[in-house]
Amino acid sequence: MSGFTLVETLLVAGVVCIILILSFPFYNTFQISNQLDSLSSEAFQALRKSQMKAITLENDSTWGVYFEKNIGDEDKFVLFKGPNYLNRDQNYDEISELPNTIFFDEISLNGGGTEVVFNKINGSTDHYGFLEIKSSTNKEKTITINEAGRISIQ
Repeated sequence: MSGFTLVETLLVAGVVCIILILSFPFYNTFQISNQLDSLSSEAFQALRKSQMKAITLENDSTWGVYFEKNIGDEDKFVLFKGPNYLNRDQNYDEISELPNTIFFDEISLNGGGTEVVFNKINGSTDHYGFLEIKSSTNKEKTITINEAGRISIQ
């Protein structure tokens, strides 16, 4: 007679369960790290997109990105059309929400605001500075915007 005994089957099942239980934290950390990379890139692309819209005079308007830091709730950023977030045309809003595992750790922009508005034609900004996006695993990405409108991510 060939086959596996009940003890052998239970032993293999137990080993598989232990491996799955031990690997879950690593998978979770990997998933959060990927979310951080993806959302940082998305914020970077929103800044570049709003800058391109301002440079190309789309709808003859300035464009910008507003960063909202919500303590205890999901942070978000909004690509908007207009001179500032309060006086924007809401029909053009492109909203991106961050999951609870990713948040804006620090937003440090010239003038103390939380929005970057790009000037028409040359794409420069008066709202230069940086923002740090952090994960619940304490990894972070920094997006920097200089006065000329150059945007970089680290």
